[in-house]
Amino acid sequence: MSAIFDEDQQHTDPITDTLLVGGKIYVGTVGLDPVVNPINVYDNREFTGSPLGQPVIIDVNGRATNKMWVSGKYSLQIDSSADVLKYQELQNGDDVAVGNIQTSGSLGVNDITASASPTQLSYIDNTTYIVTAPADVTGAMTINIDSIGVIAIKKAHDQAIASGDLKQDTRLVMVYNATDGWMELQSGVLNSVFSGSISVGVDAAVTGDITVGGTVDGRDVAADGTRLDGIYAGRVNAAGTTVAGGSGFTSADTNTGVRTVTHSLGTANYTVVVGGGQANDHNITIASIASNSFVVNTFSILLDQLEDSAFNFILVKD
Repeated sequence: MSAIFDEDQQHTDPITDTLLVGGKIYVGTVGLDPVVNPINVYDNREFTGSPLGQPVIIDVNGRATNKMWVSGKYSLQIDSSADVLKYQELQNGDDVAVGNIQTSGSLGVNDITASASPTQLSYIDNTTYIVTAPADVTGAMTINIDSIGVIAIKKAHDQAIASGDLKQDTRLVMVYNATDGWMELQSGVLNSVFSGSISVGVDAAVTGDITVGGTVDGRDVAADGTRLDGIYAGRVNAAGTTVAGGSGFTSADTNTGVRTVTHSLGTANYTVVVGGGQANDHNITIASIASNSFVVNTFSILLDQLEDSAFNFILVKD
């Protein structure tokens, strides 16, 4: 806020240096003619009560009858009592400092009204406003401070607030975005801020569990097991005839110690890792890979020959 004049300042004619008795003071929008673009001017720095009427008349002592307070930048014009221009400057004052505007008396659930201290005349770009949520939020939110006007509150720049995002008595720290005409929530929310897909262009390391409620790469994980699409794991028994865990996989013992595992992937672009034989004295190796099968050899180190043995496998599509 800026004090324009106080009641002790005397206004004189810039040429004759005589008091401008009966002169007229106009205060308006910065950069514009204040006579036709007036703004609210108050007699106190809290901007309480009714604004002063314009023009403000200069008394017999050359003084304005009141202190005059205005927020931010303004234009100024002083005329004589005969409406002759004596002074005009369209660029005055300073931008209101970017800082925190505290509010109180917030009411509503999703559509909040609140009172600021000091009273605000307009929403100011890049200024922070702090409001207390009067109730648990159930949907998209708006704010109206000092009856300036209803504007939306957004999270993550342009996302609407959703039910469950904010609890009662949460301190909402918001910054006014004049370009888009809404408040942007700076404090955190309880739900996700992303309503769509998230693309990751680099490796992502996950140290905890991943819970999937939908699909992974188009596959229903809940209905199709816990594996991810393109990753298969199973175990072939010692007889080489059963595949446990490998959905859609079968096995046959073509020769002693030679097992063919078949599948319906229709591609040879995959990698297979095998191991975990019945005993540590077996060497389990991949013999060949085809579009619908792969062959595994189970070799007995003790006997120095192929021998039946169970094994585990993991298949990963390229």
